[in-house]
Parts: sequence; C-alpha cells; structure tokens
Amino acid sequence: MQSRPWYLSVTAIWSYANSGYEGMKAEFDKYLNRIPFSHKVVPESFRHFTVLPLIRITKWPVEETGEDIALNYLSEFRNIMEACEKQFNKIMVKPLEVKSYDSGTTIQFESVDNSVSLLREEMKNIFNELIVNIANDNPNIYSEIEHENAKNTGNITYGSISRSYSNEGHALRWRMPIPNDQIIEFNKVFLLASDQFLSNPAAHNEKDRLEITLV
Repeated sequence: MQSRPWYLSVTAIWSYANSGYEGMKAEFDKYLNRIPFSHKVVPESFRHFTVLPLIRITKWPVEETGEDIALNYLSEFRNIMEACEKQFNKIMVKPLEVKSYDSGTTIQFESVDNSVSLLREEMKNIFNELIVNIANDNPNIYSEIEHENAKNTGNITYGSISRSYSNEGHALRWRMPIPNDQIIEFNKVFLLASDQFLSNPAAHNEKDRLEITLV
C-alpha cells in the first residue's frame, strides 16, 4: 500500500521564530476550543508554514521508502544551497485570521514589506533548474513551483493548528479575524524533507535538514 506523499520544501517552523511568536501562542491556542471534534490538534513542534514547496514524491519502489527518496534528493538541493553565496533577507508576517475547514484549522498570515514574496522569488530562481530536471527524469516526482498557489506565490501564507486525518474536504466551516498587529519575525528557515504534516523525524532531525540563515 502506497503511503502519503513526501515533500521537499523551504519551510518556516513557528517555534523557531526569533521574535513575536511567543506572544502569539496563547492567541492561536484559544481558537482550539472551537475546532470540530473530528480535528486533532497539531503539536507545537509541527506547526509551520511553507515558504516554498519544491518537489512532491508520490510513488517509490517497494524496496525503498518515501523518506529514502526524499533524503537522497535533499542532498542535491543542499549542495546548491551550500554553494550559493547570496544573502537572504529575514521574513516578517502578521497573523490575519483563523479559517476552519473540514480538513483543518489554519492561521492565515500576511507578509510585512513583501518579505515572503521576495524570498519565494529568490528561492525559485535558485532551485528551478534542478526541480525541472528531477521532474523530467522521474514520472512519480512533481514540481511544486510550476503552478502558482497559496504556498508559493505572493505575500499570503498559512499553517495548520488542527488537522482532520480522515476528511480532506475544503468546505469552510467558520472564520474569525485575529485582533492583533503583532509581527512575527524569522531569521532562519529550513530546507527539509517531510511528510505533509512535519510529523516525521526527517523534518526535525538536524542532519536531515539544512538551516538557511536570513539577515
């Protein structure tokens, strides 16, 4: 039986924010009292938003695992990143609202000073050639940056505080604005291999991910 897909991405893990997040944790958690019974709370260490999805791995040989394939490709992305001499600017976001869907409850963020959009475009330029080559060589690996979506375009991004593991529907149950102008600042993001929820060791093991410093 095939497992869920594996991904390579550039990801901001909320608990690694260098400022602003500690003051917002209680604000985010109070909305958990409203989540549907079918949802499970996303553990603190798994909460994140995707800065840029890179590739999606959907199938692999029975003698291998999705993690094996993802970590092999991660080394190729790591080589490009470690050879890159470009400095990347820090990203700043403000929480806008909470949206609860059948599939999960999310915090919606808006970038400050176009910082997320700028980093996304810089990362696309660095990785695009490798992604195209990988996707062309393997029919079970897909580029995640070819088609614009909310995870790779513009200044809006989002991350889950609860998920349904049985319902993937996107019907909106309720939404609420977050009455706070707190800015959350990140001076690091991670190039990592993970499942969709960051619920695997590869997303949190230092040897299986590359820290990217933002200045």
